[in-house]
Amino acid sequence: QSQQLLIDMVDGALEQVSGGAATIGGLFAIALALWSGSNAFGVISRSFNRAYFVEESRGFLVLKAQSVLMTVLLGTLAILAAVLLVSGGETGGWIADQLGLSSVFEMAWQFSRIPLALLFLIVMLTALYWFAPAVKHPLKFVLPGALLATVMFGLISFGIRIYLQLVDPGSAYGAASGIVILLLFAY
Repeated sequence: QSQQLLIDMVDGALEQVSGGAATIGGLFAIALALWSGSNAFGVISRSFNRAYFVEESRGFLVLKAQSVLMTVLLGTLAILAAVLLVSGGETGGWIADQLGLSSVFEMAWQFSRIPLALLFLIVMLTALYWFAPAVKHPLKFVLPGALLATVMFGLISFGIRIYLQLVDPGSAYGAASGIVILLLFAY
């Protein structure tokens, strides 16, 4: 339900813009998203520093550049992981059709998409835990936390999936319930 609502919103927005305005608006939206995301990474970095009881030792420009790069990296990995988890089957079929690949590719894709998405999550969390604080820990101390967080994320996702199979939240609240569940999952 949420997917169709989001698709309708994007289609409606795309119908209302023209070429030049869309390009300028798109570039502005990308710049705003990078700036906002980098600010969010800065907040996470300050939170890690408080947890480790350290002062920020990186300069403003270094921290901002690192924040923008981490925003791009984390955003890209999060999108790839979400695509693999949510529509990975359809994506694999589309790739196989476009490249003229056999059903062996589709079967291999089905078996590899979940581990690949989990690998993206582990890399994303490891990068976050390693680069966000002003303290540098060896990778052997950061990786177990990323693995545990990924396992917990998987268990929570599985729990939400079971919940959604047992109850029909859309029956009482309609399309709004899909958005609420999507936001709860994203949180």
